[in-house]
Amino acid sequence: MKTQKLFLDEFILKILAFLTMTLSHIGFMLTTQGYYLDGSSGYNAGVILQYIGRLSFPLFAFMLAEGLHKTKNRENYLMRLAGMGLLILLAQSVLYAIDKGNAGTLEGNAFLDLTLDALFIYLIENSKKPLRILALFPFGYVILTYAMDVSEIFAYQNNAISAWSSFYPLFLRPSYSIFGFSLILLFYYARPCSLKMMRFLAQDEEVFQSIATEIKVQGFSNSMSAVFLVLVNLLFWTLAKCGL
Repeated sequence: MKTQKLFLDEFILKILAFLTMTLSHIGFMLTTQGYYLDGSSGYNAGVILQYIGRLSFPLFAFMLAEGLHKTKNRENYLMRLAGMGLLILLAQSVLYAIDKGNAGTLEGNAFLDLTLDALFIYLIENSKKPLRILALFPFGYVILTYAMDVSEIFAYQNNAISAWSSFYPLFLRPSYSIFGFSLILLFYYARPCSLKMMRFLAQDEEVFQSIATEIKVQGFSNSMSAVFLVLVNLLFWTLAKCGL
């Protein structure tokens, strides 16, 4: 019997994530480094590449959620994420020390988002209660840096300068803040929610066991994740329109 396969497997998703991330960085360079004037064809190409690159973080977030479910050693998984995040942070710190005038171009570290969110999930699901309490720290850091971002937006709208801009540079903050945090949590819990919904719809344990194959569970979970992605984007688009 031929084994069913998903249309997009993990390898293809990783390639797409890295490709769209690369396009995003190219677009960022084209629109912020003075290579092209605003409105020129080169500048517009950069804008288009950045729009395409917006797909990268949801893909990385989805792969993180899947990785946390499937890894056999969450501690090692978390250490690898944190290690990559620290390497990027070190490089950004060197660039910041060399030229603070261009600090605005160091706009965050997506691996910081991934590490903080993975750490939160690891701690909140830990069997040891003291460790579960520690989950407040990564969550609190995301909230604190989000408050910094909001204060800077209000300062800019009122022709003022926020103290956070010089005191706490952007590269020390999660790139996707509460948006990324919410998205990763929803992607992660899409799988257990899918299992519960399938069990409820089956209304019989034997029927559930017969239909709950890995391919069907994954497909159900993927569909739920897609719905979550749309809802989160609509929510934060609305918040952005409200200046938040």
